[in-house]
Amino acid sequence: MATIEQVLDPNNTTQAQVPGTAPTSGVSQTAAGGSSDLLSYQFPDSTNLVIERYHKYIKLIHSIENFAEGYRQIAASTVKQYESLNKSVTTGMPNFEVSGDEEGATKVSGSAKLGNSAQPEGVDGASITSADAGSPADLNTFLAVMRKKLGDGYTRSMDFQTKVQTQILPDLKHLEAEIDKKQKEYASFSHAEEKDLSQLRSGSAKLTQTLDSAVQEFERGVHAKNRSDYKKDPYLVKKNLLRDAALQVKAENNRIEFLASSETALRAAEARILLELRRLFDLLTQFIDYSYGGTVQSFDTLRDVLNRVPEDLEWSNFVSRNRQYLITANAVDDTVSNPMSNLSLSSAPASARSNYAQAAVSDNSFKRNLEDVTFRNNAHPSTRPVLEGVLARKETTLGLAGKYNSYYFVISPAGYFYGFPSRSIDSFQPNLVLYIPDCETKIRNSSSGQFSFSLRGKDLSNVVPMPKKKYVFKASSAEDFDTWWKVISNYSGEVQSPSALSSDGSDLE
Repeated sequence: MATIEQVLDPNNTTQAQVPGTAPTSGVSQTAAGGSSDLLSYQFPDSTNLVIERYHKYIKLIHSIENFAEGYRQIAASTVKQYESLNKSVTTGMPNFEVSGDEEGATKVSGSAKLGNSAQPEGVDGASITSADAGSPADLNTFLAVMRKKLGDGYTRSMDFQTKVQTQILPDLKHLEAEIDKKQKEYASFSHAEEKDLSQLRSGSAKLTQTLDSAVQEFERGVHAKNRSDYKKDPYLVKKNLLRDAALQVKAENNRIEFLASSETALRAAEARILLELRRLFDLLTQFIDYSYGGTVQSFDTLRDVLNRVPEDLEWSNFVSRNRQYLITANAVDDTVSNPMSNLSLSSAPASARSNYAQAAVSDNSFKRNLEDVTFRNNAHPSTRPVLEGVLARKETTLGLAGKYNSYYFVISPAGYFYGFPSRSIDSFQPNLVLYIPDCETKIRNSSSGQFSFSLRGKDLSNVVPMPKKKYVFKASSAEDFDTWWKVISNYSGEVQSPSALSSDGSDLE
């Protein structure tokens, strides 16, 4: 993996990776506990692969749908052929007398029309069954069996057409629509998330450039000439950059989880699609076998071939060919190792992140922590506080001295005295900014053990320029007080002795 210096090399001509395509020099990845550059870090993005994968299955389902519809049309044509055949066969078919021509004698057999039952008059189902079994029969029975077979063929073709129309095509259309919906939802969500991450990265890049400029100005001493512009202090710029970096890393980790769970959900969806196609194709084969009989051998061959396809074979081939694009290719936690029958299409991607969390992959090697992130000038001396810690600040209410409240204070190398609500990384906007060289500094009487001092100067954090004001601070111990006062004295332009101060702190403004 390239070092930070190599990443920052202006002669580096490596192009950015396009999501869903092969990286030019491998995917950036850090080992456990390693560091990575904030801006150049890349991880696999399988968005386009997953979208195309869904599209392939939509095409597969549509092809099988056309296959079934074609045989339904063949059956519909066969029904018309049976109607024409029945007309040509039965027209002029002779009727042979059974037991004489006198009135009241047994009806002449073989006079039925092709209908729902296809039963000739005077001949019941038992008689035909007996004749089919090889029992003695007359010509009228022979003609009746002939018409029944025509009727059976007509019925089978009609049944086949109806069953395909009502039991197979609707399920295929529903499956195709469901996968198409999931594809569109996934694409919309993934592209929106990718856009949000891109904006966060742009923000980090801008702040990184700002930090570069601030460090350069600090090294040239520009800050001393423009003391009121504390926002260019490298320390404060870095603090803002760390906050944006935290948001960027969080978004990157969320996207990694999203991509991993999407791939896992796609894997489950593929298995369920295959099982559903097996079921429907098996049903179609049964209908073909019932309708065509002798032509079933070709369908058996297709069915046997389909049944021999393992549920995970296509997925394994898919991973083998596209390993470099998939988050889950080298994942330690394989959440789909259980039998595929336990999975359902409902676990495939939807529009809400909670659906993806059901199949999320944990402990992924592509995730990183903010502590492992590096960027230019991260360790520059101007970005490191000279002194930081908690001090008690004396508050005023309506011009009257009040109680002390504790805050987090920092002295930067540029000579700024910052006050923050807390030490949290989210607390990046100072609520007090004093430029120590411009302040009057005083040691307050510490005989009572208060260990306090004051700074009189302008609060640069106010948008509207304000007159100088005195601020009183108290350390927690004599040692802590000495540390703060020593650093302040190094930056202070004017230091007053304790003899010039009151002993009760009444000089607070």
